[in-house]
Amino acid sequence: MSKDEKFVVNDDHKANWTLKKIRKLEEEKAKNKDFAEQEIAEIEEWLAAENKTLDNKIDFFQSLLTEYALNLKEKDEEFKTKSLPAGELQFRKQRAKWKYDQEQLLASVKAMGLDELVKIKETVNKRELKKKIEVKEGKAINAVTGEIIEGIQVINRGEKFKININERN
Repeated sequence: MSKDEKFVVNDDHKANWTLKKIRKLEEEKAKNKDFAEQEIAEIEEWLAAENKTLDNKIDFFQSLLTEYALNLKEKDEEFKTKSLPAGELQFRKQRAKWKYDQEQLLASVKAMGLDELVKIKETVNKRELKKKIEVKEGKAINAVTGEIIEGIQVINRGEKFKININERN
């Protein structure tokens, strides 16, 4: 075969050779992925260890600043912010955090007659719907009445070609 000739699969032998070639390339990809995942895991372990040390140091320095700011607040109850060249120390009021027990809240709201606060989500059971329709010319038809069911478009798709590579035994 010359350089200008293209390899063509035109018999079972060449098709089988091509499947083996694909299998070999897929195995190589899997090896690459395993190698990369191992390297990534090692780097992530290193990063976590390095950052843990740094986080401990950051926590230490933050505790020093917290103690300093609390001393300032103790001297002046109105103290909110200390501005410094490298940053600020601030006390800010926070909004209350709301925790909900959804079942208990729903029962309570319903019992109080506050039904307008309850959301109801309606959806169509598509699995059951498919059992009750016929498809004609891309339209969903009610099998009993013959009416077109709006909101459904049935798109027929052609065959899909798939290659299955056998694993080595």
